[in-house]
Amino acid sequence: KQICEKYFNKRHPDYLTLLNSLSPALLKVGSFSEAFDLLKVCLNLSKDAFGDKHPDYLSNLNDMGILLSQINRPEASLEYYFHL
Repeated sequence: KQICEKYFNKRHPDYLTLLNSLSPALLKVGSFSEAFDLLKVCLNLSKDAFGDKHPDYLSNLNDMGILLSQINRPEASLEYYFHL
């Protein structure tokens, strides 16, 4: 993450893709809170960069719903799915 921050603006699509890709890896190693926080940052940055109708933002909403479902928080996941 730090390396990409050096070379990309935080609203750059490649930077946002990297953040989104790191989240599942963190989840697999048991870093639930870090995965959630990272995906939340990605979600907020993509909304600011692209708007709330852009496919990348909508994909991030879906990813957040999936992450919350995987950590057994189905009610919280619905919040993100309903935005789709």
